[in-house]
Amino acid sequence: MADEVRSRRMTWVDFVARERDLVYDLRFPEGDGEVFFLIKIEPAKHQAFKDVLATPQIIDLRDYGTILYSGWGEPDEEIKDEMRFRYRMYLDA
Repeated sequence: MADEVRSRRMTWVDFVARERDLVYDLRFPEGDGEVFFLIKIEPAKHQAFKDVLATPQIIDLRDYGTILYSGWGEPDEEIKDEMRFRYRMYLDA
């Protein structure tokens, strides 16, 4: 998958679209470990999402956007490669 991601060419539309993407890497403790969620927030719900994250309540992330990936621990390198390409995440890692 990583080679496939690197081999794609980004169009101008792709570049402009990713400028507006609101993608978060959220981590939550679960048992003795941690669970991650990579979620793309709908722009119209961004402020409400930020507001609810500041509270200690349980939320359904699907109410605010699309869960792109989730899992235990750390996202694997193929997922990170895709996130680097599509959303410019993990560039400082």
